[in-house]
Amino acid sequence: MAEYTREDKIEAIKAICQYDKKLADAMEILAEEIDSGVSDMDSEVFGQVVQGVNWTIEVLQQVMDVMNEQEKKLDKEAVNDALTAFDKACREEDEDELIEVLKSKLAPAFRGICEVGEQFV
Repeated sequence: MAEYTREDKIEAIKAICQYDKKLADAMEILAEEIDSGVSDMDSEVFGQVVQGVNWTIEVLQQVMDVMNEQEKKLDKEAVNDALTAFDKACREEDEDELIEVLKSKLAPAFRGICEVGEQFV
């Protein structure tokens, strides 16, 4: 595994912050579309949200030490809770639960990642 400099990590934090704002918006739109029957768990948008969540997790694993240097710390418990609930809803293919998780847990957790990351902008 490559060793990243602090500057590399700060650039990654800035990128994750920009990306996760859009991803959180997409999560809320996806929840509305699934709720209205326009979309479902087989849609391309759902697949893109899953890819975005996975990318965020990978980046967070590399930059967590630098993110938590700031005054405002990442609420790891809220992020882990949201990810666990999202994973469970996906595995069980429970669209009603997925809608709730996207709106009330996952999108807010990703906005929280952005709030912490904005300290570096």
